[in-house]
Amino acid sequence: GVCARMFASRALVLQGRGAEAARTGDEAVELATALDHPFSIALALTFRAAVEQSRGDAAAAGRVALAATDLATEMGFGLMLAWCTAIAGWAAVRSGDTSDGLATIARGVESARRTGSAQFLPYLLGMEADASLAAGRIGHGRAVAAEALAIAQRTGERFYEAELLARAAR
Repeated sequence: GVCARMFASRALVLQGRGAEAARTGDEAVELATALDHPFSIALALTFRAAVEQSRGDAAAAGRVALAATDLATEMGFGLMLAWCTAIAGWAAVRSGDTSDGLATIARGVESARRTGSAQFLPYLLGMEADASLAAGRIGHGRAVAAEALAIAQRTGERFYEAELLARAAR
């Protein structure tokens, strides 16, 4: 039930149904909390932060990513920690903390790579591209978007492809 709601919230936000996505993401967090299952809670929080990132709400994304980061750190959920660290970095950049935010995203992306998993790497790199472009680092942003597109092509993970194409074209 938690996973179904998490993925439904991601699908809804990518369809432009942000308010519904937020409600569905909240339901995932509430269910995971009721189950008292730390991994499910951390994962639901991470997806909830990703919904806010996709909605462009840096304050909410940062707040939820921090909660996810705290729990992932406490429980030793390395890949999840990498994901929510990157979201927190994006939120920082979009809230005006450019240098620390870019460093935080890079740290999250590098941590994700070190796990050996490419899961959600195009999305993480897409956030790095977006933040880089917002910070005026156009060449870096376009290069990161191109790398993310190549990974998406190789892995078939295409849920963030439209956003990557938009960033690569800037």
